[in-house]
Amino acid sequence: MIFLRPDILVLILTAIILSTLILANKKQWLPYLGIALTISVIWNLFASSQYGYNQTFLSIGPISIFPLLAWMIGLFSLHILYISVLPRTSFEGFTKQLLFYIALYWPILLIAETIGYHSLNIKNSAAAQYPGLPFCDCLHAPLWMQIAYLMIGPAYFLCVNFVPLKRA
Repeated sequence: MIFLRPDILVLILTAIILSTLILANKKQWLPYLGIALTISVIWNLFASSQYGYNQTFLSIGPISIFPLLAWMIGLFSLHILYISVLPRTSFEGFTKQLLFYIALYWPILLIAETIGYHSLNIKNSAAAQYPGLPFCDCLHAPLWMQIAYLMIGPAYFLCVNFVPLKRA
């Protein structure tokens, strides 16, 4: 079995996403990807000292490629899922849509973190001394970082809803 390093995998996924958006003539979705990248860059610059993995990842300066692109891919992919599912719901109004987004984001985030930690052996050695969340033994990080992880998705939702974009 061929196993790709997580940083190489997210690089390949990023190339696939960009190629698909361009070839499928979905260029109007590029700003959503750009917002996801911007949030990811800001987060990774702010929290880069908290990331130190048990594997060697490519980096750009102080920023590891893996969390940078994983956050971007996760936020953008969840947005695509959200806008695909929302029309099939009866959630009208900003507050209900935000709560629906959070109801998608939190479980998907925790499932991804749990799989990454327990199945793919992606461990943040810099935060290993912190306990994970008790129900999934994931998100081993200081409390402020755990809260930030849970709030990054809603922050993305707010950005894509309040930054004037041509709607996809």
